[in-house]
Amino acid sequence: MSWTTAWGTPSSSRWPRTARWSRRPIRGPTGRRRRDERLQSCRSRPHRSAMTASWEGDLDRLGTLLHDLRTPLAAILGLAITLEREDVALKPDEAKDLVSRIADNARRLDRMVGDLLDLNRIAHGTIELTIVPSDIAELAARVVGETDVVEDRTVIVEGESVTANVDPARVERMVENLLSNSVRHTSPESRIWLRVREQDGGALIAVDDEGSEVVPAFREAIFEPFGQGRDWDELAPGSGIGLALVAGLAELHGGRAWVEDRDGGGASFRVWLPDEQPAGRP
Repeated sequence: MSWTTAWGTPSSSRWPRTARWSRRPIRGPTGRRRRDERLQSCRSRPHRSAMTASWEGDLDRLGTLLHDLRTPLAAILGLAITLEREDVALKPDEAKDLVSRIADNARRLDRMVGDLLDLNRIAHGTIELTIVPSDIAELAARVVGETDVVEDRTVIVEGESVTANVDPARVERMVENLLSNSVRHTSPESRIWLRVREQDGGALIAVDDEGSEVVPAFREAIFEPFGQGRDWDELAPGSGIGLALVAGLAELHGGRAWVEDRDGGGASFRVWLPDEQPAGRP
């Protein structure tokens, strides 16, 4: 495969006809200066700068997102290749472990894609909620018992029965994303608390952890897509899609999501949901 670069075709007036690639080497300081001047001229053209500026932010966000998606995908591919190799003799329990790890990463990838799709539906106003009376504490406890995002982590569940008219599947997704967020940004030996209680005529869901606090200036931005707010980047870089979905789903229910400092250190991520849905909600 070969690439051909054309710089300045006769049919276009945007580029000078003298600006062409040459096979003849440019020698000496004069040649290098002319080359540098041409490159600088190209980089500073208004239409090129505007185009590059419009792409830069989107490509940065896309790169972060693709990094998140690639991690479980790479794990799935590597494990599947190991199973596929005929020269690798695996014991039955070893093969079973590899299959289990493939399934775990596939579920992780499915959650991430699902979050993206739901976030897109929220942005376009096409998401639908199935509202039924639900015990929020039961939903939260079910997530802890069934999800794999808190595997091998200490999660302390403290809940009182609070009934609210919500979409139970969406509430479970909010709880799972809050737990996943704390798992990602705390050390394996630290504790996580999941609390549910009645507050202000609705249900309060709080996920507290022993990680770092969220800088006040970023406490709103952290719930936006691709938002970051703790000193986490080296520990667990991510797209921020999960918290954005939490905020979007909470708002659809007529509630809200926020973060505050945890007593004793760490962060407390909270969602408040009213017991009755406002008229006009999807």
